[in-house]
Amino acid sequence: PSRYTFQGRSRRPAKDIFNAGINYLYGMLYSIVEGALFSVGLDPHLGILHADEYNKPNLAFDLIEPFRPWADRLLIEMCMDKHLKESFFTKNQYGIFLNKEGKAFIIPAFNDFMRSTTTYLHQESTVKNHIYFTAGRLAQRIRVVMEG
Repeated sequence: PSRYTFQGRSRRPAKDIFNAGINYLYGMLYSIVEGALFSVGLDPHLGILHADEYNKPNLAFDLIEPFRPWADRLLIEMCMDKHLKESFFTKNQYGIFLNKEGKAFIIPAFNDFMRSTTTYLHQESTVKNHIYFTAGRLAQRIRVVMEG
């Protein structure tokens, strides 16, 4: 639908409602990824692909990449089903932001999605468990490389 059109990615600040929505979903996804990394004993701040930048969760930036399309798909489905309302967003001189009403809609939808079942790497599990499994595989691979 036309109200969701955008010219490209805009992060801080978002310049349209689609980018405001995807920015918020990515933020929630980052927290899941960071938790998965911590759970397997990895420091989210030590990057592999993303350059080490002080006080940034570079490894989380690395590990989130295969899961971004899931957040994209969730937002696209919200747009196609016309569940994402313009009233969910606040515009000011700095940009467009998800407001309290929008967060009250998006957070439960994201959590439901994290609990949904999907097949990834030939395994069926919840979306959230796939993220944790992938973090575990990364930790295992790093340990093998470190041991020689």
